[in-house]
Amino acid sequence: MGAFNPTKSGPIFQIYSPTQQDPAMQPDYLATVMPSVFVPEDGKWIQEQLNRLPVSMRHKVALLYADRYQESFDAEPLAHKQQNAGRRNANTRLRLYVNRYQNAAMGLTEKPTLASDHAQPVAAVETREDQLAQGWW
Repeated sequence: MGAFNPTKSGPIFQIYSPTQQDPAMQPDYLATVMPSVFVPEDGKWIQEQLNRLPVSMRHKVALLYADRYQESFDAEPLAHKQQNAGRRNANTRLRLYVNRYQNAAMGLTEKPTLASDHAQPVAAVETREDQLAQGWW
């Protein structure tokens, strides 16, 4: 291929070398705390989830993520399934925690109803003499 000729018409493509990539396209691992153990393919998603939490909680959640990943990884006896087991369990736990935390922070939870509110009033039944538990003590 020849050199770039500005007089030729046609599409112009700009080529980036790995050192010239746009920083906005790169995951910013320095902006948030990341777990000590995770799969690189999940890094961007983990970072997005952690950024949805308050800064004060991110380190604790990242530690719990790494613990869950390692625990699930070690619990899987088949070597070819270990990484998937760790990813699945740790990512599921992180996703559920973040969603529940956000719902609670927005006030989308409600106080549970009392069991007495669900109970229907029942008329007292008279106990017969043969139903008494005498001599049990």
